[in-house]
Amino acid sequence: MRPVVVDIFGGLGNQMFQYAAAKSLAERLGVRLELDVSMFSGDPLRAFSLGEFAITDHVRGKSRSSLLVRFARSLGFGSSSKCVEPFFHYWEGINEIEAPVHMHGYWQSEKYFKAYEDLIRRTFSFSACEGVASSGKYAGVSSPMSVSVHLRRGDYKEQKNVVVHGILGREYYDAAYSIIKQGCPSACFFVFTDAINEAVDFFSHWNDVLFVDGNNQYQDMYLMSQCRHHIIANSSYSWWGAWLGAFSDGMTVAPKMWFAYDVLKEKSIKDLFPEDWIVL
Repeated sequence: MRPVVVDIFGGLGNQMFQYAAAKSLAERLGVRLELDVSMFSGDPLRAFSLGEFAITDHVRGKSRSSLLVRFARSLGFGSSSKCVEPFFHYWEGINEIEAPVHMHGYWQSEKYFKAYEDLIRRTFSFSACEGVASSGKYAGVSSPMSVSVHLRRGDYKEQKNVVVHGILGREYYDAAYSIIKQGCPSACFFVFTDAINEAVDFFSHWNDVLFVDGNNQYQDMYLMSQCRHHIIANSSYSWWGAWLGAFSDGMTVAPKMWFAYDVLKEKSIKDLFPEDWIVL
């Protein structure tokens, strides 16, 4: 049976988008899905991160060098019709694709997998992380007043990334805080960050704040998903933390500055967020 193959690359959030889009396409076509992870070969900063989820699809390219893989593809071995994402917003052409196909892109829109939402939610479950929410420190994440807040710094502060993603400042977070407090006056804010010392100062003027620390990336995303409301960063990681929560009475605030200003001139984010999210 001719497969759908998808390139998996980037961090956890990016990988989840790539998987969700490709899995949904494979389901629609009734064919198997294969995950090509060869782009991680020789990458010291990123690794295949979907193994913690309930994924049974074939993973290929783990043991081959990226040079060998690229050479083989250039000769046409093991290749399918290549489908490169043409732009950042949702591409209607996905509905015309037939197998075999090799997908490459970010595929960052719920529209790519909305028809298979239940399957994607079941796949991205956190059965190994459930105990972390029952601990005394984080027991409050399941309350109706809980709010996840994501402050991403880390690699985003490197100049090469600043020009692409920009840096979200207090203006966005304070505006989001006000919106959440209006709808939930007793809100308790759980801050997730890769820069804990900066975050303590950054949110020092907020009330009822707890800083989440000492977990791995799966535990943090699970805790995010257990919160009722969300203030996400310009990060696919907290996008998924909010989307996997999906409480019908929850509020999610997202930044319109997903990219730096100059990049937004070229990339439309019109399909990035679900319709009921609040975009500031």
